[in-house]
Parts: sequence; structure tokens; C-alpha cells
Amino acid sequence: MLRIAATREGVEVDVHHAAADRIERWVAHRCVVALPVFIAARVVQPAPDFLRQAAERLQWAPWLVANIHIDGPLADREGAAPSWDNVLYADAVAGGLGYVDAGHQRLDPRPAPTVLSYYQALGDWKNGRRQLAEQPWTFWRDPIMASLSRVHADLPQRATRMEITRYGHAMSIPVPGVQTFLSRVGAQAQDGRRVALSNGERVPLTSTPSADRLSFAHADWSGYSVFEEAFTRGFSAGAIAAAQLRSA
Repeated sequence: MLRIAATREGVEVDVHHAAADRIERWVAHRCVVALPVFIAARVVQPAPDFLRQAAERLQWAPWLVANIHIDGPLADREGAAPSWDNVLYADAVAGGLGYVDAGHQRLDPRPAPTVLSYYQALGDWKNGRRQLAEQPWTFWRDPIMASLSRVHADLPQRATRMEITRYGHAMSIPVPGVQTFLSRVGAQAQDGRRVALSNGERVPLTSTPSADRLSFAHADWSGYSVFEEAFTRGFSAGAIAAAQLRSA
């Protein structure tokens, strides 16, 4: 994605076609910009004032995700059974948020290899983003394995591979003042439309920041990076865009 620009006739979207190694221009009647705010502010030309201000006000925490492949289930222990999200008490890893079993929705109940996704937030680290970019992967691997081995002693024998993924701007940090600003942006974007739920109830759509033919949908506009916020904002932006197309 290189450029998004609203014109008198529609929206121009310039993208890089990786397979063909060329720049393509797509043209649409409307566009839902479901990009993180700091990216949207660079891509949308010209960026509306509320978008530029949001990019200046919001802060993002760098995160690390370590996907640990294991060749079979870990040894069972006394106490509560493993959950979907497992948080370690007094985790020795600074910013450690525990791990998720990526096979938690597997329908087959038989034991099988799986992947443990361990999360580490670096928002409180000094120069955390720089360290995330510059430190070798072993810098992260060793403390994570040591910490998890405290509760899963057989993990070193079960682990076959670890993949470290770095997210320099992973999640929006809800710092003081951000919600007030986002509420003002939302108040200016009230659409008034309602949608019908499966039970027949009609509820208002979430306020969607818009400019010209562009509607903005991302969890950043809620100031809190969770799936439910992203889903709700994407649904609302799409519903509003579809309604505007029908009335055009």
C-alpha cells in the first residue's frame, strides 16, 4: 500500500504488486481504510486533520511473539489444567504475558504436536523498540525458555523450534487524554444509522471517522487493541460505506 487518495470521481489506491514487481492503481467508489493510524497518516493523501492529530497523540507498544513448536503435550501436573491463555505468576521475563496454546480449538482430542505462542510487551523497556530491532534472537529465546521451564520442566526436551516475530508498533497504549480525543472524533462522526441484530433488535452503528469517500476502521480508533474493537469498527465502516453506495 503506497497511496490512498479521494478524488471527485472516487478513490485511487496505489499498491505494489509483489509477484509482478510493479505499481498498480486501483479505483473504487469508496474505501475502508483499515490500517493502523500511524500508517494511515502516511498513506492517505492528504491526511485529514483528525487523522494527523490521532497519529501524533497515540502511542504504540513494541511486542515480541515467540512461537514454540513442541512435538507432543507437556507433562501433566497437579492443579488447574492448562487453559487457552496461561499467565505465569511472577514471570521472570520483563513484560511477559504468558502463552496461548495454538491448538486450543483443535476438535481431535488425541494428544498431538502443537505450538505455544508466548507474548512479551516491551512498552516499559527503555529503548524497547530499538532493542527489539537490534538484539539477536537468542537474547529473547533464553529467558523465555528459562521462565517457561519453571512450570513446564519437560519443555526443553519437547521443543523442536522457536520462531521470534517482532512487532515494532504492536498495540495502542491507552494513555491519559487519548480516550477524550477519540471521543471527540467519534462525536463528529455520528452517522445515525442502525442495523438489525439476529434477535431483531436495531442498534446504532459505532461512530466511524470519515473524510470524503474514506471511512477509517481500526482498533486504534478505540484506543485499545483488541479483536472485538477491530471487528466492530470494521463492520460499522463497511455497513456505512455500503449504505452510501446504495444511496448514491
